[in-house]
Amino acid sequence: MTQPGGWIPDEATLAGANLTRFMAWLAETGRGRYGDYHELLRKSVDDIEWFWDAVWKYFDIQADSLPRAVLGNRSMPGVEWFPGATINYATEVFRHATGERPALIVVGEDGSGEWSWARLKRETAAFAAYLRSLGVKPGDSVVGYLPNVAEAVVAALAAASVGAIWGVCNQDVSVDGVIARLGQVEPAVLVASDGSVYGGKRIDRRAELATIRGAMPTLRATVVVPRLGLTIDGDTVPWATAVQADAALDITPVPFAHPLWVMFSSGTTGKPKGIVHGHGGVLLEHLKYLNLPAAEPRGAQPKGMTDEEVAKMEKYRRKKLVAWLDECGFLDADGNGEMLAEYDAGDFWKKDELYEEAREMVREERKMQSGYRRTMRGPRPYNRKAQPASGQ
Repeated sequence: MTQPGGWIPDEATLAGANLTRFMAWLAETGRGRYGDYHELLRKSVDDIEWFWDAVWKYFDIQADSLPRAVLGNRSMPGVEWFPGATINYATEVFRHATGERPALIVVGEDGSGEWSWARLKRETAAFAAYLRSLGVKPGDSVVGYLPNVAEAVVAALAAASVGAIWGVCNQDVSVDGVIARLGQVEPAVLVASDGSVYGGKRIDRRAELATIRGAMPTLRATVVVPRLGLTIDGDTVPWATAVQADAALDITPVPFAHPLWVMFSSGTTGKPKGIVHGHGGVLLEHLKYLNLPAAEPRGAQPKGMTDEEVAKMEKYRRKKLVAWLDECGFLDADGNGEMLAEYDAGDFWKKDELYEEAREMVREERKMQSGYRRTMRGPRPYNRKAQPASGQ
């Protein structure tokens, strides 16, 4: 069976898919039997407590203290999920660290490389220790003015480990736009690069950085990532200095709804609005979104793909931009120790072999996901308005 623009999985692939395994687990643990996607979707919408409890249990969330309930206060605003639970997003990221594959693929116009899980953990631990040395504590803010570089991932995970709140703007945002967004959270620490490489050009951002720093009186320190290797005047701290400590990774447990990062609206109708995302909500949503709809289980080989192509697909299963979705950091905690690929390049710039390989695998997986979801959902998506209310 074929459809334009998508790959259609065979029965063997569907039988071993992540969502199929989740449905089997639901049956095995007495949570119900669901014959198809429609039934499971209906149940997840009609009984949200049941669904999110199942997600929590299925992915075996590591909590320092367990929740008293799944859903506490139901009033909006003020709804309370998993009251009493203390967790940390960074815990889930690092509990699945592996030596079998890199943690990060870093792709830029001037070259590409890989970060091991060991390096990511070491620099995250060191930067978290540096933040604590400045007195950064839970509830303080750490922000970035950065392109899509590995150090942005480290800074976000270190901030999360401390219990601080992360926010980031890419360097293609205007200075006024950066200040209007990041200034709202009154940051204690700014992590910035001296510039970026885009469209074949080296873009010096030192003047913009100076203006941004001058507009943030709450800053205790500015840490500079040497993207271009330029000299920066003033009392800034080189990235290498901030991550030089030989420290153990110390992760602070925080309440389920404790802020993880702040995203911002576009600002087209006035001042950008901050949108707070908590540790627990982001964690569960990432686990659900990035695992359950996955195109194929690890090891499945779609028809027409060679062994080499499948190996590449395994390598690039997870792709997220560090400064994406209104310039807010979006990290992948999919619970399987998968890789995150960062693209710091113009769409039409000539890339190296690693970039082209990754980009082609992105295209192929999108096709596969499209075909898989159509197959699971059938010809008509579930329309809750057309269904009777729960209990009827």
